[in-house]
Amino acid sequence: MKEQLFLADLLIKPAPNIDNFVVGNNEEVCSLFKNLPLGQSIYLWGEAGSGKTHFLKALSTPTAIFFNHQNFPSNHLNAPIISKNTRILIDDVHLFSPEQQTLLFNLYNEWQARKLQEDAFTLVVTGEHPPLQMQIREDLRNRLGWGLVYQLQMLNDEDCKNALNQRASEKGIPLSPEVLQWIFTYCPRDIRLLFGLLESLDAYALRQQRQITIPLLKSLLQSNKDLFDDK
Repeated sequence: MKEQLFLADLLIKPAPNIDNFVVGNNEEVCSLFKNLPLGQSIYLWGEAGSGKTHFLKALSTPTAIFFNHQNFPSNHLNAPIISKNTRILIDDVHLFSPEQQTLLFNLYNEWQARKLQEDAFTLVVTGEHPPLQMQIREDLRNRLGWGLVYQLQMLNDEDCKNALNQRASEKGIPLSPEVLQWIFTYCPRDIRLLFGLLESLDAYALRQQRQITIPLLKSLLQSNKDLFDDK
């Protein structure tokens, strides 16, 4: 049991930031978010696992407010009071209820009225599809396209392998081509989960006083099987 708890702690994904996002074909959006201008509105779309939530959480600052469908208000009486220089980060708008969509529609109108004023704020919203393909109210679809719109591209296998190899090299973790190939054959392609797996594998090898091999990797995953089921 102690071993399982130890591994569970290690397999928590590293905290998201811009620097640990694996860029792949997303150079332009990465560059933008490293120098995000005040008063900008951005809509990010892409399939699940493309990194939308990672980007939003990487943009979090003491003055940022993060919302998703679970905590975004559905009543105008609970609508957030937005100070100047605030970043409003809204994830998975495609999951919003009709009431939440109404409040977001109003928020876009407020952003439009303030974007060139001293009390401007930044609005970043994510969803699974381009604005006009979203199954939400039509006027909100239009507002998603008011600012910049970017598609986040999924990493291909080569990008993921290169990123994992680079991370292993940076940390001095010996990772053979055979172990790397096994990981990409049998493990989920979530790069942050794979980074966590790499850290776990290194720590597990040290605790077991064994080299990193496929049998050792299988032993680690078997000890923590529930963390990888249904991913």
